[in-house]
Amino acid sequence: MTTQQLLGRLQEDAKAITEYIRNEVQPASLHILNQKPSADRWSAIECIEHLNRYHSFYLDEIERALSRIDSTSKNEAVKYSWLGKKFITMMEPSNSRQHKTLKHMNPSNSVLPKNTVEVFLNGQARLQALLQQAESKNINAGKVR
Repeated sequence: MTTQQLLGRLQEDAKAITEYIRNEVQPASLHILNQKPSADRWSAIECIEHLNRYHSFYLDEIERALSRIDSTSKNEAVKYSWLGKKFITMMEPSNSRQHKTLKHMNPSNSVLPKNTVEVFLNGQARLQALLQQAESKNINAGKVR
């Protein structure tokens, strides 16, 4: 996959996720969003809060990485570190295997307000802006921890 193909796919995914959250999740009541499929599973709003916690880390990291890239866009094959490949594989929607999260990223049993969804949508908007900014950069030259 080339860098431009990757950025295009990520932009499409971010738009689709934003649409879904806006149309299907945001209109739901807080009561519905807090319902858990079982006692040991997360509610919908806990899932969104988990993503918010990762947004708050990774969006800053991506912004920092993009600010350090001087070279302009090259449509070349995407290069990943071994750890990057591992995390991508873990997070693929087709991967049904569950993984434990870091304790501070686990929102289980949190009391979460309805604006948790708004925070997520704001993060998605920021992500989309960063993906657009990345189109003019050689993303293989950047590193995100």
